[in-house]
Amino acid sequence: VFGLDNNAPSLQVGRDRAEQAGLANAVFVDGSVEELAQLAADAKGSSGVVTAHPLAPVLQAQRCIVVGLHACGGLSDAMLSLAVGALGACLLCVTCCFNKHAHLRAAEARDQWWGLEPADGLRLAALCELHHAPEISTRAMQAVNSLRLQRAALAPEVRPRLLAFSPAFSPKNQVLCVAPRQAPMA
Repeated sequence: VFGLDNNAPSLQVGRDRAEQAGLANAVFVDGSVEELAQLAADAKGSSGVVTAHPLAPVLQAQRCIVVGLHACGGLSDAMLSLAVGALGACLLCVTCCFNKHAHLRAAEARDQWWGLEPADGLRLAALCELHHAPEISTRAMQAVNSLRLQRAALAPEVRPRLLAFSPAFSPKNQVLCVAPRQAPMA
């Protein structure tokens, strides 16, 4: 189990909770999704050879489930790209804050928001943030997340699904779920 965050207090909470739970196989690394993406690109360019790097074990894992909670905006897109592409992993990502971290969207998607023209993407992302109109916000989030998963579905080796949990826990209650075709999926 690898925890990746660039927030030292969050990493320490993870370490403490893993220790309390007796999880000896949990490692928490200070880093970013950008670093992991760059490391994956470097490894791909060098025939899979990964240099000594704290994130290298993530790329060498035989089974990988990428989990993101409160993955704001482009972080959800970056996690989806990593899981589908470099890692060939399962993904469970609770999306959030659709207007943040646009720089993390995949390079081919930066000029277009999920296949939409930029102005339309900005309007749709703004609708996701309408806290005073939860029905509109929910439908806009479903549209954005469906467009994200449609991009993932272009990779024939994965099965994407959009899941949700009770809005009583959070109004941002949608989960991107991607699994390799050979993996069982609930």
